[in-house]
Amino acid sequence: MVETARPRKLTVWRMNLELPLWLRRLKVAAYCRVSSKHDEQIGSLENQAAYYKSLIANNPHWELIEIFTDQRTARTMRRRTGLQRMLGLCRAHQIDLIITKSIKRFSRNTVDFLEVCNELKTLGVEVYFELENLYLSNPASMLLLTIFASLAQDESENLSADICWGIRRGFEDGSSGFIDRPCYGYKKSTNGTLVVYEPEAKIVRQIYQWRVHGYTLRRISKLLLEKGITAPKGGKRWGIETLNKLLHNEKYTGNVMLQKTYVPNALAGKQEKNNGQTPKYYVEHTHKEIITKEIFKKANKVSRYSE
Repeated sequence: MVETARPRKLTVWRMNLELPLWLRRLKVAAYCRVSSKHDEQIGSLENQAAYYKSLIANNPHWELIEIFTDQRTARTMRRRTGLQRMLGLCRAHQIDLIITKSIKRFSRNTVDFLEVCNELKTLGVEVYFELENLYLSNPASMLLLTIFASLAQDESENLSADICWGIRRGFEDGSSGFIDRPCYGYKKSTNGTLVVYEPEAKIVRQIYQWRVHGYTLRRISKLLLEKGITAPKGGKRWGIETLNKLLHNEKYTGNVMLQKTYVPNALAGKQEKNNGQTPKYYVEHTHKEIITKEIFKKANKVSRYSE
């Protein structure tokens, strides 16, 4: 008969002693995650990893396999390399027990969370969720795990909705930080506003002139390569899509079009082109232009991928 987990103790040593006998002499891993690469979150991740390394290493009945970490959002589990490596070792029967801070560290997506939990149960891998004080193998835990996972997903969706609301308000009143986001040809000044960066701006003007005179994107790309002008991200050759985006960027006229993309599913987190699903916002005279509106319009009369 499976022993019900006792209440979690506050200290590391007591918590170790409270673990049931069937959780001794095991190959143990821990999973830690933060949702961004901000300095304070990186510090939190390091603290989590150090805590679990000490916890596992100081139990003579446990063998530390690895502390797995991720610096990624909880929206999807498939893109988290640390989690996927850990699951791979579980499938290879190299891990018996996983310790993690809470359900939220695993996932805020209920379906993904339950799928992984069911797979780990099938593999015979135990998981201890420290904050909730729940063991995966305990039959009484599954209902609570499902409830907690649903609450975590709901919290994530509400947070995403709040963030989107704030972003839209910024679009509407012109205070959005996206207005001053630099692109090729611009830099941020000391006070945070956009200023023209002439070494790149003259290349932008040349690209537009070539396009106005009917040059294809492939020809423009070849000319830039011949002149030794590197692409915005440092590549030798300018890609067709890079040139197309540059030629359709209103920011070069001194104006900004906001919300060109949107996220239809908060949990998936994938951006899609906004084709009228949500309002767009056009903000005029936000910074100095590199090209005129007339040149912008002439350049964009040419077919999108004309050869």
